[in-house]
Amino acid sequence: MKNIYIHIGTHKTGSTSLQRWMLEHESFLNANGFILYKGDHKTHNHVELYLAAMRYDRDSFGKQSMPEVKFDESYTSAVSKQVQTFISKYGNENLILSTEGLSLLRHRDEIQKLATILGSDYENIKIILYLRDKKDYLSSYRLQLKKKERKASTDYWSALYVEDDTWLIDYEQLITAYGDVFGLNNIVVIDYDKEMESRTNIIPSFVETVGLECSVEDETEFQSYHYNAALSLDSHKPKKATILWRLLKKLNIG
Repeated sequence: MKNIYIHIGTHKTGSTSLQRWMLEHESFLNANGFILYKGDHKTHNHVELYLAAMRYDRDSFGKQSMPEVKFDESYTSAVSKQVQTFISKYGNENLILSTEGLSLLRHRDEIQKLATILGSDYENIKIILYLRDKKDYLSSYRLQLKKKERKASTDYWSALYVEDDTWLIDYEQLITAYGDVFGLNNIVVIDYDKEMESRTNIIPSFVETVGLECSVEDETEFQSYHYNAALSLDSHKPKKATILWRLLKKLNIG
């Protein structure tokens, strides 16, 4: 089994552009030993991963957009079967799954359920996480709420709870939660703002993170993928965000 790369967002960090690029360049990925998972609800955005793992009583944009779907154990079981079939079929290749909705998982039981859905050796799983300035992220997220004409929630654990104390910007909790299940060494954190300042696109950093090379010509082509929001990147290999190193020091790791 080669590596399974799971891009988990966060929201408002260029996820749609990355997903669109991967889908449109699937032949390039295949030629380099990578297989892109195809989503059930959305081909490019594998939202079923987080919808199947999230506690059934929690609210999110995805759940509100699919009122006809019942999110329960049967749903989780069906998603698990589909994902594990995909992993089993292409186990000799590097696999890529992507949905920013996975950044909404914050409880150990949710992330453990994700691990169960994947049904794979944790050492082969690499979690790729983009983080941006908390104030800018929350401002953009609130704007999305208005654009989608969704009402903000008073339920603290709803993905539509956007008060100043929202858990959405508790990055340390997010990293810790995933680290507890998959291991901190399997999490790659990329500074979205730093990437935006130099490359204006997150695609090069993702390509490099999964082990592929990115040429100057490639980066020029990437600029056409500003789909959902502005993007950005550094001209060298992506660095793990400072917040991760602080957390590792706190936990006496690394």
